[in-house]
Amino acid sequence: TGVDAIIGTGADAIIGTGADAIIGTGADAIIGTGSERVGSKSNSGKTELALMGPISSIDAADGTVGLLGRNFRLPKSSAIFSQIADSAATGEIVQLAVYGQLAGNGELKHTSAAIIADQYVPGVSSVVASGRIKAVDSATARIVIGNLEVDYSQALARGHISLKVGDVVRVNGVQHQNGDALYASELIKVNR
Repeated sequence: TGVDAIIGTGADAIIGTGADAIIGTGADAIIGTGSERVGSKSNSGKTELALMGPISSIDAADGTVGLLGRNFRLPKSSAIFSQIADSAATGEIVQLAVYGQLAGNGELKHTSAAIIADQYVPGVSSVVASGRIKAVDSATARIVIGNLEVDYSQALARGHISLKVGDVVRVNGVQHQNGDALYASELIKVNR
């Protein structure tokens, strides 16, 4: 409940009910029930939440983790990699948030990662993906970002979305099964 609580009701809580909570119910919450949601504050050159969801693979020998169609190398000696490896060994699904600067080509620069403590619930837990569109099938309302297939048919309820290969987007939605397609409830073109 302190002013800058990481989890709680502080004014700048990262997870909680603070006015500027990153995950929670604050007015400017990035993820949650606030008035502004994932992707609506895309500013070029700023570090932003780029990916968030369940880790789909881990290669302990190489130090890489797979997340939403992308692979990231983490220092094998880091505490975060050890925690991911330990959790994966017990069969626990680990959620990871990756922050970075999203370049005009959809690549992430200056990345950092954090484990999300909340339990991942397939089909319920929020998933976020960002990147450059590699393929578009407007007849089925599906796109491919990296190696992740995204069904954006629910996002069409907000209005027509014109997408093409090369567009950089951020999507928010759910995965019914780890490694499955992401079903987007929100899709935002990121102008870079």
